[in-house]
Parts: sequence; structure tokens; C-alpha cells
Amino acid sequence: MHKINTASWAAIVLTVSMPFTAAAQQLERIGEAVAGQATEISIAGPSGDKLLTAMRESSGHLEVIRWSVATDGAITRYGSTVASDVVTHTALDWGTMPGSGTTYWVNAVVSGGWAKAISWKLSGNGPKLLSNTDLVAGASECDVATLSTVLDMGLFAVVCQIPTIRLMLFAVNFEGHIGPGLSLGDLGLGTRPRVAYAGLDPSGKPRVLSAFRDANGKLKVFLHAVGWGGSAMTPSTPTSGNPGRGSTMTAAAPALAPSGSRPGQMASKAACSQH
Repeated sequence: MHKINTASWAAIVLTVSMPFTAAAQQLERIGEAVAGQATEISIAGPSGDKLLTAMRESSGHLEVIRWSVATDGAITRYGSTVASDVVTHTALDWGTMPGSGTTYWVNAVVSGGWAKAISWKLSGNGPKLLSNTDLVAGASECDVATLSTVLDMGLFAVVCQIPTIRLMLFAVNFEGHIGPGLSLGDLGLGTRPRVAYAGLDPSGKPRVLSAFRDANGKLKVFLHAVGWGGSAMTPSTPTSGNPGRGSTMTAAAPALAPSGSRPGQMASKAACSQH
């Protein structure tokens, strides 16, 4: 996942670079493209022909644009979608839907003080909004990371500042709709939350690494293992909702039960801080 955050209005500029000399690790610019006025920019995609940018456009709404990078470095802009949400923060990552392996993208955004998750897929040459789900109120910043390689489950993690730092786990079903989530709870007071997929533990459980700046200004890092009980993880169809302005979609997700004796929580494996 790659993100750029800006403090003032600026046109979004995409550049493509490649190693100039392997020994010196220099970069040569080989492509460039420009879109409209933007702040709060994030970018993600599985390949050069499937790249999405998510940004806060000039009116404050979330705009998602599809891009493609050719072998010669030429960058092509395709379709775009402007969502109904007025956002103050955006993060973006991509994963694969359970069963089909279709690529989806998930935005973690802050809109009206709410942390929200918005899922997308490609339809024709542009992004199509699949679901738009409120996660937690009182949020000011968030980040997202997918666990798309794990057991074909469509999992993704979101970390939010509310103002404590909260880590949550969600899943998309085979249509890309976001289902109910699991919350670890609060990790402590802090700012600048970030999250990443940290591979599998020796027993095969996925791990999530979260980091933030704590109340003392130090970097704090947590590692969590995500477990479940049983093997019933069959996604189902959405239960309600209509993606669009002001709507929230909920969907039944794979039945996840974390390991241990306390349902609804992930097991914290380690925490460390910078001294």
C-alpha cells in the first residue's frame, strides 16, 4: 500500500520510475500524468493495468480514479467515480474476493467524524462502488491493510484514531460487500495510526502489525495474531443496503471466531515502543 498525504490543494501527479543502474539504485522518470485538484491521496493496485487512486477532490468528496501503466511507461487515465462522502482522510489497499479471486479495493476514510470502509471493483474502465459501511464514530485518521492471501477469506484490517487507537478486522464476501467486523479494542492514546499485513505465524494464523505515535511522542508497535474456531467460513449475500449517497451497506461475512476463550477479540502477540 502506498499513500501520499498533502496539507494544501494540489493537482495529483502520477510518475513511473525504474532503476537506472542497479548498483547505484538510481531512478529514471519514464512517465507522468496529471489529474484535478486533490488532497489526501492514496494509491494501490495489484499490477500496472489495475491501479486506483483515491483522493479528496476540490469539493471535498472522495474521488477514485483508475490508471494503467504501459510497458514503455506511458500512464493512461481511465474512468473515475466521485462518491457521496465528503472526506478528510483516505487510505487504500487492494485484495481478492473469496471464491472468485476478483480484485477489490477497500478505502478507509474519515467522513463527518466517522471512520468508514468503502469497497470497490473495476467495472468497464472505471471503479464501481460496492459497499459503504460506517465503522466507528469520533475518528480523525485511519489506515487499512488487506490480508488477501489468507485462506481466501477477503479479510482486511482497519486502525483508527478515535482519539485512542482502535484496531478492527473486517471481511468482504464473494460480491465484495463488507460484513460485520471484530474489534480488538483500544491500543492506547496516540496519533498517526498505521497497519500492515505481517504474514503467517507458525500455526498458519495471519498476523497484523499496527503502529502509532503514542501520547509521549514515541513509536509504539503491536503485533496481533488472528485466529478462529471451526471451519465454517462460507460467505453469504448482502442483507441490506444500496450503495450511494448517504447509505450504509451491511453484509454477512465469513463466520470468524478468534482464537482463545474470549470471542470477538484477536490475540495480542507482542508490543514494543521506541525508547
